[in-house]
Amino acid sequence: MSTIPYRPKIKIDTIRNVAQKMAATKAGKVINTTAFKKFLKHDKDLHALGYRPGSAKITKQTAKKFLGTAAEKIAHSDKMKLSLFARKSGIKNVDSHGPSETGIKKVLGAGVKEEISHEIEQGPSPEDVRHQKRLEKARTIMHQRDRADDIRKETESMKKTTDSASKNTTAYRPPQFSAGGVSALPSSSGRASQVPGFRVQSAGGSTGRQMTNAILVPFHNLSQMRELTILGTKLEETVRRALAGVSSIGVLPRVQTIRFLQNLGWTPSRIIPPEFAKRLAKDLGVRYVFYGTITHEHGLAYVRLMLLVAARNSILLLAEVREDFHNTFEVEEKLSWQVQNFFDDSGPAASEHTEVDIPSAADAIDLPL
Repeated sequence: MSTIPYRPKIKIDTIRNVAQKMAATKAGKVINTTAFKKFLKHDKDLHALGYRPGSAKITKQTAKKFLGTAAEKIAHSDKMKLSLFARKSGIKNVDSHGPSETGIKKVLGAGVKEEISHEIEQGPSPEDVRHQKRLEKARTIMHQRDRADDIRKETESMKKTTDSASKNTTAYRPPQFSAGGVSALPSSSGRASQVPGFRVQSAGGSTGRQMTNAILVPFHNLSQMRELTILGTKLEETVRRALAGVSSIGVLPRVQTIRFLQNLGWTPSRIIPPEFAKRLAKDLGVRYVFYGTITHEHGLAYVRLMLLVAARNSILLLAEVREDFHNTFEVEEKLSWQVQNFFDDSGPAASEHTEVDIPSAADAIDLPL
């Protein structure tokens, strides 16, 4: 005898489903839900026992009475017969005394077990939990950085407004760029002035407060995904921070870089071909041009960072990263590590603070122009 799992009350929907399993067509096929609902609705006894909302609960005694009545009605129906499920449970020949008590207990126990299994919570796997935590951490970092960018922009806007109100001079002229680098601009006193704090280093010449011999072009997004455009902006700052640790590399500030590129007719939607990178090195008088691309590849962000070495007239693949673009901090960490590792493995500088000994083609992919 099968024991019924302890359950004070049972859902009426569970009992209806069990009753439907006991029914089959005359051909032995499974009875469809619509036809069985009509059968329950038109039978007065079954309608009285089962006319309740689906979430309502009934006692075991009521459930057994409903199943016994349903088995008897199915066995004497002209359009249905007892299914294989009912016969295996012990409900075979329904006489005037109704179905067997053992059979009713078995089908009721099967329904209760099914109801209990559906109520067991299926929690996420440990890997899903770890992935969710990584996503939450990434979103927090992105939110903090976006907020920091907003504050920086507000500060710059207020500073520009204050400076323009305090100055009573002619309209501002952006610095002009030539093959020799940042050229001198005439000041109000007739003397030449440079961009404050920065000078492009000439061959063998002295430097200003900070040597500038490289330019970093913003990453070009090859896809139409806005998320990758945002990621490209963050990766540009990551590369700048990584290059700041290389003593012999001085990168032109971003504001001057964008101004210079705009003067050449460059827009963020334009990719940087090798010929344009070579022109940047020539017009700005720098030795190194860093530029990269970012695109969506098989659900991952595919990032490439190239380095043009003007003196050698060659392009090196500086870094290459494939990672889920939602994991922003992991993409930044891998890119930063590859950039730093590239220069750490390049050996000593050719001369102090003036040149970087670029690895050979055996250590990096060399793409001649």
